[in-house]
Amino acid sequence: MELAQSKVGTWINPVSSEADRPARTAEEMKAVFDSNSNQLKDALNGLIDALCSKEAAGQLGSAAIAEISGSTVGEQLLSLRDYAQSMGIANGTLVSVNGHTGKNITLTPADLGAAKVPVTLSVTLPALGWSGVGPYTQSAEAIGVAYDSVVDVSPDAPSFLLYCECAVRAVGQGSGSLLFEAESQPTADIAVNIRITA
Repeated sequence: MELAQSKVGTWINPVSSEADRPARTAEEMKAVFDSNSNQLKDALNGLIDALCSKEAAGQLGSAAIAEISGSTVGEQLLSLRDYAQSMGIANGTLVSVNGHTGKNITLTPADLGAAKVPVTLSVTLPALGWSGVGPYTQSAEAIGVAYDSVVDVSPDAPSFLLYCECAVRAVGQGSGSLLFEAESQPTADIAVNIRITA
């Protein structure tokens, strides 16, 4: 049923149309008065039935909603379904994280806000690899290091004393490399541990 059909425009038997001294029996006058309330009752019951029907959503108007098309509740629900499917919502579960969308995706620790897993590696600074006249310098390949990486550098245990005696330290980094300096030239190879934390 169309909701608009439940509107009451005119009375079937308007009391105002009756004569000031109606030439009707008491029963007839009761029927006139009852007809108006019965007309309202039928219209209200019809409206309730229409609102409870499956077709009601297609007739109920609704204000505009951003990114959702349609001017009725039914049209907007269909648009919302299509919008949800386009975002990768499957069975009511959102599977769209950090730009990953689809029915099934694999999340990384970064997607869940986890800290980056530290990467460790070791490099050897050969005794003959130093250049300069003090401070001495040497570049070492360090795969995984970037210009903005957070890097911790420490000598391997057997190289600790020589590392300290020669005042070896990392002074710069680039893409895949670290630059070391030494105040005095090491006389043996030095093993260095590198830990990339971010």
